Amino acid sequence: MFNSPEAVAINPSTNDLFVMDRLNNLIRKINAAGDVSTFAGIKGSSSLVNGPTLANATFPQSFGMVMDPSGNLYVSDQSFNCIRLINVTSNTVTTIAGNSSQPYSSGVFNGDGPALSSTLFNPTAIAFDGSGNLIIADTGNRLIRKLIFNSTGSIWFFYVPFHFLFEFRSIAILIPLLPILRQIHRDDCW
Repeated sequence: MFNSPEAVAINPSTNDLFVMDRLNNLIRKINAAGDVSTFAGIKGSSSLVNGPTLANATFPQSFGMVMDPSGNLYVSDQSFNCIRLINVTSNTVTTIAGNSSQPYSSGVFNGDGPALSSTLFNPTAIAFDGSGNLIIADTGNRLIRKLIFNSTGSIWFFYVPFHFLFEFRSIAILIPLLPILRQIHRDDCW
């Protein structure tokens, strides 16, 4: 049974649907026949583990998810304030952005720079722009951030394209930045 499904991504080549089953800490896969299976994660786990396999990796309180053209999944993790990559070729999980070993605390925002040392705070929605950059709703920092992939894929940088202030119980539609993303930012009482 799903427990607070938060995000979905579709693999257009296989028609598999991936669901972020947030409160079970799992990523589920629904194939074209409608069969549901656990794709990655350990039910109930509250630690961050980039496992050597998808079955060993954990996804505590993950929120957003998007798939790239190669079928790799990108996941935003609110508990550990990071962005993670699920590589479907190697079946591995790695952290690609955010300093998950040093979670955000008030006043620690460190601006732009290398992605693995950048401080995220409650990243939620994620999407790709037309240039292949990953756009991140860095909700706790009240920013929209852009993760730019270089040609070798070995150096990751954050840039803040603009500041976007959120208020609880407000609706923010990010149409000017991402026509494909309509993110509704709300608290649990909405």
